[in-house]
Amino acid sequence: MSADKNKEKKKEKKEIKKKTKESNTNTYSLGRKSKDKKCCITKTNCCWPSVCFSGCALHVFYQLGVAYIMLLCKIKCERVFCTSAGMATALYYLLELNEVLSINTLLNTLPIHSRKQQIPNTCTAIVKGICFGIFCPNVLQKARCAMIDLLAKTLKEHRPNAYKQASGKLFVTVCEWQSLRTHVIICFDSNEHLIHVLRLTTTILSVTCPEPCLWKGKYYVDGGFRDSHPIFCSNTIVVSNSTFSCLSAAYRSKGYKCAEIGRPLDNDSSYLVRSKAYYRRLFLFGKCDANLFIRNNNKC
Repeated sequence: MSADKNKEKKKEKKEIKKKTKESNTNTYSLGRKSKDKKCCITKTNCCWPSVCFSGCALHVFYQLGVAYIMLLCKIKCERVFCTSAGMATALYYLLELNEVLSINTLLNTLPIHSRKQQIPNTCTAIVKGICFGIFCPNVLQKARCAMIDLLAKTLKEHRPNAYKQASGKLFVTVCEWQSLRTHVIICFDSNEHLIHVLRLTTTILSVTCPEPCLWKGKYYVDGGFRDSHPIFCSNTIVVSNSTFSCLSAAYRSKGYKCAEIGRPLDNDSSYLVRSKAYYRRLFLFGKCDANLFIRNNNKC
């Protein structure tokens, strides 16, 4: 009789394991494995309820790879903090644009890679802009405009109520040019307003625009001008390409406990347009790092 009971107990344990495995496929609650299909990252017991996409310029393709895996694994955060080009990734993640935008479509926004087009380079453009007030159109400006136009078209065709989804969840930082104060935009009136905020927070003087962008009677520039890591609470996943020492100092000085997804990349190279193969590689790196983070944070 005791042998039969042991067999029954073993069968029950096997059935429980099968059920938990089935429920855990593509369903994650960061910090622990989910045993319920209805369990979602937005629950209060979630270890990482918010995510921050830092300023990154053309290294945005690395962040897009991270966002792609987070969407694939159904990791949903309640709050999304972003600034500069990180807002493009935030929109991609928050509005689930992976369903309508492929990586090839995004890579096509980049101008053709050529050494001749790198002259004048970004550093020369910055120096001329600061010292002489001269604006040198460059390839980074073309890439920015193409990316914004693509996102505006996508929202119009596939996400007409994007501004409603973003309001209250998307936190975008912009810098007021006159006072150099950082402002956080949370509410959006329309999709046009959402795209205009993207233009505001990606305005780098003498690099992407000849002058600050006007909004409500005031001029604004890149939100990363004052802080490239807009973190407003603890338990935040920070997606960044900065060196880890700089990143750790950024959120530790604010007294927040955060997790990092990223690999140190040369910040200067983020302003130079390279081949599409280079950015496709960045996209794959982002996917790999996101997968490693999820595996390390989903242990029983």
